[in-house]
Amino acid sequence: MIVNLITTVYNFLWGDLFTIPLPGGGSLGISLLILLLIPTGIYFTIRTSGSCAGLSFVITGDVHHYKNRDEFKAYVESQGGKVTGSVSKKTAYLVNNDVESASSKNRKAKELGIPIISEDTFIEQFGGR
Repeated sequence: MIVNLITTVYNFLWGDLFTIPLPGGGSLGISLLILLLIPTGIYFTIRTSGSCAGLSFVITGDVHHYKNRDEFKAYVESQGGKVTGSVSKKTAYLVNNDVESASSKNRKAKELGIPIISEDTFIEQFGGR
């Protein structure tokens, strides 16, 4: 129950309210939290380039090339990507070193037709460690 409430609040604040098309393809999602903070004078730098620009990833399971998932997430974000905690139709890739796992995230990704890639494949496609 508490987890559902936290997830709902998180999605309400950080979920995309609308998207802005970007030159060269892709789009930028704008969240309620960003819209509420702009009038306060807080400025945001939005990265629109990098190997992960405009893509949303879910990272699950053990990681082997990064110290932990937080370091992996930091790399994705430094390359203009976004990391979320759950698979949705907005997810571009699910990164899981056990691509054949029967986990709920793998099942959801398969159901939605989202590619499931290993950390090695991620590094080959998007760079990194």
